[in-house]
Amino acid sequence: MRRIREVACTVLVLLALSVTAAGAASSPYPATLTMQRGLSQSNVVRALPWGTTLTAAQARSVTVKSSGRTDRWGVWNTGTGPEFPVRSTDGGARWTAAGPLLATDWAGGSIYYINKVIAEGSSAVVMVSNFVIDVSTDSGHQWYQYVNAGTGWTMAAYAVPGGGIGLRIIPVSYATLPKASYAIYVLNVAHHQWHRTMQSLFGDVTGLLVRVGGPSPGAAVGISGRVVFSPVGESGSFTYSTARNGTFAAMVPAGYMYRVTGYSPKVIDDGREEVCAAAHPVRVPSRVGPKGVAVVRAVEVVCPIK
Repeated sequence: MRRIREVACTVLVLLALSVTAAGAASSPYPATLTMQRGLSQSNVVRALPWGTTLTAAQARSVTVKSSGRTDRWGVWNTGTGPEFPVRSTDGGARWTAAGPLLATDWAGGSIYYINKVIAEGSSAVVMVSNFVIDVSTDSGHQWYQYVNAGTGWTMAAYAVPGGGIGLRIIPVSYATLPKASYAIYVLNVAHHQWHRTMQSLFGDVTGLLVRVGGPSPGAAVGISGRVVFSPVGESGSFTYSTARNGTFAAMVPAGYMYRVTGYSPKVIDDGREEVCAAAHPVRVPSRVGPKGVAVVRAVEVVCPIK
């Protein structure tokens, strides 16, 4: 055993906390989002015939728009509640009707109101709310829809390597999901399904770096330093500094086993900081229970000295 001249040893106490929502296949993000043909509220209010040009007054009510020099998509709000999809091929100078009713406040239809329009060219578009994904790939002649009946999502465009239509989805609230978690979905146009191609779930890890040992009574004292999380079988690591009293808060991807090491200028061997290793790896699970209850695991990492 190596001798350490410092008259103390270090114990790293970890409280590994990972919070997720319960779900099938241990993920809060479904593997597949299957869209239905047609829009849920399409028959509530009659739409303008496809291709009808909006008047100047009507065009001023195209409120939610995509960007683009020529090909643009938008949402025409009639001013009385109903919303309809519209498209432009001249940079927004002229808008034409491009599909049935998207949303109205009738019978709880507020969840269908679009808050983001993602143009995928002149013929394809994705329109989303926190609960709905509306898609057309034929210039608005036919629409498909996915309704998320659970916790709301915030969705943004994702550039698919090699081409395709993608979405990056994160929860509106992290109350029951790991902080900074997200999922990537890519659209299978032929089957009208979104397939999850990537997900990143994070777990919260809190703990305390303390010095223990030396002259009697050898009481534990919090010390400043840093902790390093290295996922077993993976490259890379995550390093976090502790406070002066030894406390730290870390956020690491869930679903991995981590080797955790600690370092402090208070523990020196031959002029270098001694490495303190956990006796066992720390698992940060990606799913914890039927109600998303936190799982707490305590691990001690000891630097034995004489």
